[in-house]
Amino acid sequence: MKLRAVTIQRFRNFVEPQCIEIEDDVTALVGKNESGKTTILKALHRLNPANGDARTFDVITEYPRWRLIADQRKDDLEKVRPVVAEFAVEDADIDALREALPAPLPADVVIRVSRSYDNKYYVTPEAPLEAVIRQAGTTASVDEDDIDELVGSATIDDAIARAKQLAKSLKESAPPRAKSLSSFPAVAEKHRYLLTGELEQEASNALAARVPKFFYFSNYSLLPGETDLTELASKAGRSDALSEEERTVLSLLSHAQVEPEDFLDTNYDSRKAQLQAAGSDFEPRGVQVLEGQYRPCGGLRR
Repeated sequence: MKLRAVTIQRFRNFVEPQCIEIEDDVTALVGKNESGKTTILKALHRLNPANGDARTFDVITEYPRWRLIADQRKDDLEKVRPVVAEFAVEDADIDALREALPAPLPADVVIRVSRSYDNKYYVTPEAPLEAVIRQAGTTASVDEDDIDELVGSATIDDAIARAKQLAKSLKESAPPRAKSLSSFPAVAEKHRYLLTGELEQEASNALAARVPKFFYFSNYSLLPGETDLTELASKAGRSDALSEEERTVLSLLSHAQVEPEDFLDTNYDSRKAQLQAAGSDFEPRGVQVLEGQYRPCGGLRR
C-alpha cells in the first residue's frame, strides 16, 4: 500500500483537522521550531508502529490542554481519532487479499486507517459507488451497455433493483443479457463492504496486515554501531529491559523475518550463512520501506 494523505487533529498543538497530501516521490516537512513537524511524525508513527516505546496515545497528556476540560463535557475524547491516513492499494495488495475478502478490491479503493485515543485501530476500505457497480457488473458478465445503465443509480440497492427490472424486461428478447443481470444482485452484495466498510474479523485482520508499519527515529534513538545478539536474544521477551536502540534493532530484524536467536548457532559457517541470508532478504525490503514509508513521512530516518 502507498500512503496518500494523513490528517492530524486534536493532538498536541493540532486542534482543527490538518490534512497533508503525500507526493509520489519525496515529501519533506519544513517549518520553524515548535511548528508541529515532530508532532506529525509521532502521530503517523503511532498509527501502526514498528519500533519505539511511545506507541500509544494518551488523552490526558496529549489532547490540546486548553480544550481538554471543555471538550470532555460534551464528547467522549477516548473515541477521538487524532490520526487518520489514506492508503492506495497496489496490484500486490489486490492479489494477496483476493481470497480473504468477499470480493476483490478495485484499483481506486482507498484504505482509511486510523487510531483513537483509546488506542483502538480501525482499517476501512472505501470505494466510489460507480467503481463498485462497474466491478460487480464485470464480475457478473453484465453487458457494458447495461452496466452503464446501472451506474446511474444513487445507491447500490437502487442498482440491484434496476438490474432486476432490466433482467425482467430482457428475459424474452435477450436471454443471455437477462441471465447476467439476474446474477448481478448476488455479486453486488459481495461488494457491499466497499461502501459500508463492514467486514468479518478475519477479513479485517487480513486487510490490516497489509498496512505498512512506521519506524520513528530521533537524534536520541539512532541505531547502535554494533549489537550483542546473545544479549539481545536474552532480552527480547522482556520489553521493559530493552533500550530504544535495542527495540530498533529488533524491529529491523523482524522486518527481515528473523530473530536474534537465529544467529546464535555455535558453528561459525552456519552463523555466517544466516547473516548473509538475512542481509540479502532485508536489502529489497529496506528499499521498499524507504520509498513507501520513510520518504513520504519526511523525517522518519533510516
